[in-house]
Amino acid sequence: MRIHSKLGGWLVFALVLFSGTALAQTSGGRFLGEGEVAGALAAGSRMRQKGDGYLQPMKFILPQGAIAAIASENGFLENRSMPDLFALRPGDVYRFKIFNIPFHEGAELFPSVEVLNRTFPPEGKALDFPVQLLLTQEDLEFALDGQFVTRVVFLENIKDALPADSSFSDEGLSIDVPTGLSPVSVAETRGTVMAIIRVGSRLPEEEPNAQSPFYFGLPSFALPSRDLARQTAGQ
Repeated sequence: MRIHSKLGGWLVFALVLFSGTALAQTSGGRFLGEGEVAGALAAGSRMRQKGDGYLQPMKFILPQGAIAAIASENGFLENRSMPDLFALRPGDVYRFKIFNIPFHEGAELFPSVEVLNRTFPPEGKALDFPVQLLLTQEDLEFALDGQFVTRVVFLENIKDALPADSSFSDEGLSIDVPTGLSPVSVAETRGTVMAIIRVGSRLPEEEPNAQSPFYFGLPSFALPSRDLARQTAGQ
């Protein structure tokens, strides 16, 4: 497993699972992780959230030059105002495209992000404390090579906080979870699971549309600007 990332005054961690080899850059099919279909946990989270409509700011942390874009009815959209920052609804699953990957000209990956919980930042400060979705060069290399990578991002329980400082590195700290051990289960023993990132080598067979299971119904999202902080303040 991998400890990951600093979120304002809190520490957020990511547990990472590298699972079995598949054919590189194959098409279609559903992404599976730890024996669960993406979205299974989000359904329960959606019931707990009771449809409050909050959009949680989440930011991809990628190798320099790589870009994240989110699936929408208008294709894959970048956030040109605040690159790699997206506001996502807890209880939904989103499909992204990662491109411009260093040392792999023309290659693309299509991770899913299952959003399970939200943070409660100070009023008006939502964009200052995004949940960080880290994918390292190593993660991307594994996925392009046909491996399947799962990252579980969680907010640690302050009572069980590890004596670790991730501020010295943009990639934070990390711990690998060996195959056979569920990173979700490990994360739940340490804090609140915020999101699950799953990335493999499969490619979509069609452009984003709400009918395709690959795109999880294209749930609503926002491309944050500083105006979003005012819109979500106090929710």
